Amino acid sequence: MDTCSQLCKGILTLFQVLYSLVGTVLFGVGLWLRFSPNTRESYELSSLFATGVIVLIVLGVVMLFVACCGGGNKRNRSMLAVLLALLAVLIAAQIAVYAKRDEIGVRFLGFYTVLYTIFSLTGDPIVAGILTVLHHTLNCCGAVGVVGLDAVSGTCPNKSGFDVFMSSCITVIPNVFGAKPPLAMAIFFGNGVFLILTLVCAVILIQLLKKHHNSLLGSY
Repeated sequence: MDTCSQLCKGILTLFQVLYSLVGTVLFGVGLWLRFSPNTRESYELSSLFATGVIVLIVLGVVMLFVACCGGGNKRNRSMLAVLLALLAVLIAAQIAVYAKRDEIGVRFLGFYTVLYTIFSLTGDPIVAGILTVLHHTLNCCGAVGVVGLDAVSGTCPNKSGFDVFMSSCITVIPNVFGAKPPLAMAIFFGNGVFLILTLVCAVILIQLLKKHHNSLLGSY
């Protein structure tokens, strides 16, 4: 069981590192979109954009908090129990996202449209980074879908020669789960599997710590 314990601790450490990094990025990007001169007006005028920004900030904070619970708690049953509860909530939230995929796709499209407009008008570097991640993850390119002709072509996957045609993000995003872009689906389901694996490891460590504690009591 010692090997199993070390493996689970390693998985929890990996979970902490990944969620800390992603949570920090999401939180930082959310704050930039909220307070940057290029995006502040859009935040105030567009409810869909404001909702997207708030989701980024809240998700970043939640991921950082969960990562903290998954860090130095590997020998603390109470903290592992808290982590277990938080993981269950995250898994339930991911299931809820998939169940509401059509509604979320429409809201996501509104958020994307505002990002597209902001970058077209200002060339904001953070917005450019967001669009680059979205275009590569969803395998789409802007509103037109033709690399080189679209206003955000610089953030789209590289194409060469005559192979410049891609799906328009305007058509992909509303049906993102139905269209099933490979990378997007890999991230979505991969995260679900990773959460379940981390939850299982937390349960195993709780049981091992409980047995260890009982054996210590039995030795007296």
